[in-house]
Amino acid sequence: MADHYLLACYGANGFFRSFKGDKQASGLNIKVSPELLNIKMATGNVLVNLFANRDLKVELKDNAYGNVTKTIVLKKGKNSQLIVPAKQSGGWYDFTITIQGNATFAHQYAGRIETGKNSISDPLMGQV
Repeated sequence: MADHYLLACYGANGFFRSFKGDKQASGLNIKVSPELLNIKMATGNVLVNLFANRDLKVELKDNAYGNVTKTIVLKKGKNSQLIVPAKQSGGWYDFTITIQGNATFAHQYAGRIETGKNSISDPLMGQV
């Protein structure tokens, strides 16, 4: 088990990240940020940038807010961008990215996108 890792990070405003995997290189670089309109105004959705160092089949699964699971085929050296809808949930999001064929890899991203507008509490707070 020494070759495996699990890192969880909690922050303000429901911010949560969990990174799970092993020493085997995943071949996937992930960047999660607010989707921006006109370079400076957040839309309330999440922008996910994926870059593959090798051919991969990646799954993005919503954990809470009813968005459909997305499967992406990435070719070595190529980028892909995905928008995770979060406006309908007040900017709240919770999704996990996995790699087909790598049972140990799972990165979870949760929190709320700040738009500068009045916000709501997590609509799923207190639900099991």
